[in-house]
Amino acid sequence: METRQDRKQKGPIVGSIIHASLNKVLRKRKNAENGYTAKEQQLLEFVEDIEEKFQLKIILSEIHIGGFSTELKGQKRRYYWSGKIDAIGLMNGNDKDGCGVVVLDWITCSHAGTFWKFATEYNVKLHQCLIYRRLLAVHMREYFKDPNIPQPGIMIVALNRESINVNNPRLCMDFTEMEKAGFFEEFDQFKWDANVSMVRSLLLVRPVYKLVRV
Repeated sequence: METRQDRKQKGPIVGSIIHASLNKVLRKRKNAENGYTAKEQQLLEFVEDIEEKFQLKIILSEIHIGGFSTELKGQKRRYYWSGKIDAIGLMNGNDKDGCGVVVLDWITCSHAGTFWKFATEYNVKLHQCLIYRRLLAVHMREYFKDPNIPQPGIMIVALNRESINVNNPRLCMDFTEMEKAGFFEEFDQFKWDANVSMVRSLLLVRPVYKLVRV
């Protein structure tokens, strides 16, 4: 019988299809489907390894979300943001001060092992993840009519383009020091609002936050 280690030693999953493959595997698991291919089983085990290491459960993938940011000063211009969150996870009860929700972003790169030394090269992706964090928070606040829901945490998962077995995920749930350092000053210059016409975006928080509030 093929073991998990045997699958890890098999050929690479090419970086260009990692996002689509992860989404397919996560949806199959969510729908309790059977019949994983060898590559899909490898990806499933990769997901389970992350969940075990960080004590969370990935429950949704490739979720459309949209919203607005309006300048608080000056011309008060209004901008629209739209995109897909790679995945959403729930912490296993060890996020006492947060809302328990995590926005995950898969980032493929040449050298995942040294990704964080050169993370500034991926500042567009990091910026995008923080925008999704804001948008998901305002969607949850809108849906549950609760303005005090904290913003989600984020997890950046750096993946080697040549092999998913080379990865470097990091989770951030406490943003206090980043806020003190002024990291979010640019974001705080805007008022963020949910796009209430995006029914799917509003519905996506229902299975997420209902589980957190139980």
